[in-house]
Amino acid sequence: MMIFKRRRTLGIQARLTLLTLVTALPLVALASFAILRTVDDQRAQIQRDVRDRVEGMRADVDRQISAIQAELQVLAISPSLQTGDFLCF
Repeated sequence: MMIFKRRRTLGIQARLTLLTLVTALPLVALASFAILRTVDDQRAQIQRDVRDRVEGMRADVDRQISAIQAELQVLAISPSLQTGDFLCF
């Protein structure tokens, strides 16, 4: 007597679901990678922009301080200030 064991196979709905997942998951993974890469690139660009702006502002402040120092040095050698003649100054 032969006993046939029937193997349980996936139904059509399960197979279609599995096919959909197998097709969609690599696309989702690739899209996620692309999005994360873009976000990282934008973050790096923003950091470079901020660093450049801060450096430019620092250079502007240094130039302004140098200009003020030069003006003060010119005032310091004024003869009327050295003699205390503030009215003439």
